[in-house]
Amino acid sequence: MTTEFVYLLEWPDEATKIAQWAAFMADPEWSEIKRVTLAEHGPMVGQIDDRLLAQVDHSPARERSLLPG
Repeated sequence: MTTEFVYLLEWPDEATKIAQWAAFMADPEWSEIKRVTLAEHGPMVGQIDDRLLAQVDHSPARERSLLPG
């Protein structure tokens, strides 16, 4: 059995996604949380897959964006 965590995030564009995700991964508090978790529990992530999903013209989600504007 495989356990999978999925982060489903909405970005206004790919450049913003890249910049904000890099900032999150470099955050000192997040780095410390990862370090402590690894020390206490060992590796919890074996593989990371980055997938960019795109809405299509007929997607009902287009009407429910959480982004401002």
